Amino acid sequence: MQESGIYRITNIRTERAYVGSSVNITSRLTHHFNQLSKGIHHCSYLQNSYNKWGKDAFDADIIEYVDDLKILIEREQF
Repeated sequence: MQESGIYRITNIRTERAYVGSSVNITSRLTHHFNQLSKGIHHCSYLQNSYNKWGKDAFDADIIEYVDDLKILIEREQF
């Protein structure tokens, strides 16, 4: 089932987090972690943290499900 909403990737050692939104959260998180493992993630802060701490230092969770895609970015910015 495809679920849209706001997600967070957290470094559990530093408690710093990356927040994003997607129309398909599961697919987007898979894409993030694939990019991080390859060392080619678009967010240099997240990539550097991943390189330093390793994949076991990261956790992902869903902050909010958003059914109305018109407000998805608005909810992410909130």
